[in-house]
Amino acid sequence: KENEDHNLLLKPVEGRLITMFLNHTSKSIRGQALQLLEIEKTVLNAKVIEKEVAEVLQMVKNQNLSAEKRGQMLQFLILTDPSPYVKELQELIAGTDAAEVQETAIKILSQVSGTQATQYVLENWKNIKKENKNEALNTFLKENDRIPLLLAALKKGKIPLQELDGSFRAQL
Repeated sequence: KENEDHNLLLKPVEGRLITMFLNHTSKSIRGQALQLLEIEKTVLNAKVIEKEVAEVLQMVKNQNLSAEKRGQMLQFLILTDPSPYVKELQELIAGTDAAEVQETAIKILSQVSGTQATQYVLENWKNIKKENKNEALNTFLKENDRIPLLLAALKKGKIPLQELDGSFRAQL
């Protein structure tokens, strides 16, 4: 019953919130629209979200947009299962010159269950920008079965110990 009530309340504004997120000039307004959508993501129309994800991915690849906006656009993927978009996320991690885009792609990729994200991080460690190394390391902490991969990578020197900051060492 409660889910139906939420659905009835969100339905009329869902499209407006999505449009606001995609098109508003204010980063703050886009962020607030995304927050509202995220709160209600369990009742969002999956087909609408999938359609918009395709548009978002095109926007993220548009080099004419600022890196900040492209990174924020990529956050739209938090509204859906990112598993079908692993290839695109991996391409953004390895092939972007924009730290904001890479950081968001790492965050979204880390939501894919299993060790695929961490394997990719290990294989592409050298492509990850210095300012995004901690975010990449956080992918190992999302699930318990990823931690042994991190420890093995540290032991083998695939991830240099000096690239771990103090707060991350404390978490380990």
